[in-house]
This record gives sequence, C-alpha cells and structure tokens, in this order.
Amino acid sequence: MKPSSALIDGFVLRRDVSPTGDGPLAGFTFGVKDVFDLAGTLTGCGNPSWAASHPPAAAHAVVVEQLLAAGARCVGKTVTDEFAFSLIGENHFYGTPPNPHAPDRVPGGSSSGSASVVAAGHADFALGTDTAGSIRVPAAYCGLYGLRPTWGRISAAGVQPLAPSFDTVGLLARNATVLKQVAGVLLPRNNDVAITQVFMLEDAWDLADADVQAIHEIATNCLSLAGLTVKSVTLSALVSGEPGTDLFAWKRTFSGAQWPEIWSTFGTWLEATQPPIGPKIAGNFSNVKAAGRANLTRSLGERASIREVLHAFLTPECALCLPTAASVAPVCGQVDYDRAGTGALARTLCLTAPAGLSGLPQISVPANTAEGLPAGVSFLAAANADLALVDLAQACGDLT
Repeated sequence: MKPSSALIDGFVLRRDVSPTGDGPLAGFTFGVKDVFDLAGTLTGCGNPSWAASHPPAAAHAVVVEQLLAAGARCVGKTVTDEFAFSLIGENHFYGTPPNPHAPDRVPGGSSSGSASVVAAGHADFALGTDTAGSIRVPAAYCGLYGLRPTWGRISAAGVQPLAPSFDTVGLLARNATVLKQVAGVLLPRNNDVAITQVFMLEDAWDLADADVQAIHEIATNCLSLAGLTVKSVTLSALVSGEPGTDLFAWKRTFSGAQWPEIWSTFGTWLEATQPPIGPKIAGNFSNVKAAGRANLTRSLGERASIREVLHAFLTPECALCLPTAASVAPVCGQVDYDRAGTGALARTLCLTAPAGLSGLPQISVPANTAEGLPAGVSFLAAANADLALVDLAQACGDLT
C-alpha cells in the first residue's frame, strides 16, 4: 500500500473480494476499514511502517467472512486514522478522505474512509471500529447511520485492537434499511423488546454547540410522531455520589481506563521501532505513555459504577437520546485538538464516553443543522438491544 498525499476516494486499497455465498446480502458492496484482515493483504492500521513490518493476513477477519458468506462483495480497504487513534479523520500519510456532504470539512475518524466511501456511494455499507466514537462521529459528520453494537456482539477476530475492552466492530450505512439488513446477518434477533420510551439526556444536549442543540426539538417531535413516549432526564437523576454527575468526569474515567490498554497494545512496538508517525497521533501516544497506569485502578472502579448505573436504568423498552457529536465537522485544517479542555473535541469525547464505559449499544441517526450541515442524534439502549435500536432509527427516520 503506497502512501499518497492526494487521497481522493477514501480507499487505501481497491480490492474486489467475491462473495462466497448467495444469502440475504447478495448484490450489496462493502468497504473494510484498514484494521480488518483481508487474506493476502497487509493490514496497515493507517501507518506505512506498521504495514511494512507485518506480514499479509493469512485469513479474512471473521466478520468479513460472515458478510461474504451472506452474499456481499468487498470492494476494498478504507483509510483509517493512524492506529485508529483519533476522531478527526486526517491521516498524515494517506491524506484526509473526502466528506461528500461537507466537502470543506473533515469526515471524522477513525473510521474516516469507511464513512467517506459510503457517503460517496462507492459502497452500500462499510465496516469500522468504535473505541471512543470512531463509528458514531464519522456517521454524524458525514450524514450517515452508524451502529456501535453491544461490546463483543460482533466478532473482533482478525481485527487489530486499540483498547480491547472498549473496541467494538460496527457498521456505517446511508439508510436504515441497508443497516437493518446487514445488522440482521451479524446480529441475529434475540426476542428483542421494542423500544417505546426515549429519555432526552439533557446534560448531554447542554454540551453541544447551539446549532446542534437546536436539533433537540426536531428529534423530540419526530419521536413523538413515531408514537414513542419522550421524557427528559439528567445525570443527577441517574447517579448519586460516585461516579459523579459530570460528563467531563466520565470522560476522564474513560481515558484513565483506556489509555493503559492502548500503550499495552502498541507501546512495545513503538519503542522498539521508533517509526515515523503523524504529529497529532504522536502527541496522543506521548500523552498515553506519560499517563502510565497511575489512574487505572480508580478508573476501573469508576467504570464499574457507571456500567452498573446505565445497565440498571436502561431496561429493554427504553433508550437515552443525546447528540452524537458536540459540533458539526470542523473545517479541514481548523481542528481544535484541545482534548482536555472544553473545546468541541473534548465535549464530543464526553458524549461518546457512556457507551464505551458501559459496553452498551448506540446508534447515530443523520440530522441537519439549520444551515444544512450534517450532524447526528444518538440513541443508547440496553445490552443486546442492537436490533431494537435499528428498528427505532428506522421508525423515527433521519432528521435531515
């Protein structure tokens, strides 16, 4: 895979892999984020040095095999942010995949190429991974449906990990019908209870920019018209004492538990090879290394408390509604990387943290701001309610 500074279509490698069966996905095409193995192909993880220092994959990732057996055709590997360690979508070596619905703006990451090829119509759907929002944020920025399933529900065998207890294999699609067909293959229905009640998580909406906040009313009206009961809820109604009622605290808990896993995954290789890395990703790894494991024990305890709170509140018939990202996609070259402050990226990480900490499924539904820019509305539901979430998304329709 030759690096390119002029990426034009979101693919790092065009490769046609024929279906192995004639099932419910016959006629569909899909892209594969470059952290998934395709037999005989290098898994590059968005970094040329990683690709050059590892052999081609011996077999397809399990989820790829499932899709091929169901009749879908793979059309290539898509660009990822280096090591899947960013929510922005800019790759120092392979460029920034285009955002078809906002051409001057980033596509979001780290499943940037997967979102780009689907939004552009080069594939019907795409595989991505979501550790801290890497399916959900590109879905919002590119005007797509994005599903982060219940953690572990789709096999991650043959997928390069980042932070294994957070990493989740997920899907991106242009419409809910395609998403439902693909999810039906990978996530067999298990007597799912229909979601009939949606709670607007007001603390989360308060973190969004004004143009995204304005979608709150549109979402409420659409849900009501679809026959769902809509109520408001705050973190203080869900949580007492530890782990606190501040989503910024939840973000710190997320980082405290996630970062040691990231260093365990890549630290030894990085230290041994000293490979060229894009400056933003190098900064991320520097922060991870410096943090060490000082906060790990406390963060794991807080994660357990958050998980207990959300699992108890989210019974099978209800969901939480929150903005997918705190802002619309930043303009290319004007990204605020202030993860620790109160900028858009930091606030977006607050919004993506609950699903990662709890392992619960979340779906992002396309919405538009008043200016016509893509945004996303998300629904977080009970464990294994993945297909019920897809049904909910289909019922309320996109919010554009």
